[in-house]
Amino acid sequence: MPDQVSIADATTIIGGADAALYASNQIKVTAQDTVLITGAAGGVGTYLIQLLVNEGAVVIAVGHSSNHQFLTDIGAKYVINYDEPFAPQLMRVPIVDKVIDTVGSKTLLDGLSDYYEGLTIFSLSLTDYRPMKLNQSFSFGNGGIGLSGYHQLLLELASGRLKAYVHSQFDFNEVIEAQQMLKDTHVQGRVLLNY
Repeated sequence: MPDQVSIADATTIIGGADAALYASNQIKVTAQDTVLITGAAGGVGTYLIQLLVNEGAVVIAVGHSSNHQFLTDIGAKYVINYDEPFAPQLMRVPIVDKVIDTVGSKTLLDGLSDYYEGLTIFSLSLTDYRPMKLNQSFSFGNGGIGLSGYHQLLLELASGRLKAYVHSQFDFNEVIEAQQMLKDTHVQGRVLLNY
């Protein structure tokens, strides 16, 4: 592990940055893409925003209204509040061609699928989904990035091209409190347990 990367930051790679890199690789993001991310303020979403922006894509983040500024600060060009009506917000952003779903909400995907025409949907959470239109595709993925992928992520953290977002840290004995906070709070990044 590079000296510039703390143990807490490195911990966010597992189940966070690695899933984000996997998703980004699976949908082959380019600078011509406009990508919408569900669950953008979470441990996977915060890394997805950064990875996609680094590729030159336009990123639209979906999150709670309390996280609007946070998501913009990470690099999202546009933010859609999931606690407000979707359609009027979609009218104010560029046309989305790809969706990366970290939440697994069929209702949310139905709204996006109904609104757009051609759409590629990739989910890290929902194993089975049927888009509403024939010119749309869906796939689920849960794979690895290999040692080279982990090495890449560590180097990008060390160089500052990526930033780890840790919302809070709890002692391992406080696991119930940590889970309760995840249920009750709109977290920004990861919640870690210290051993």
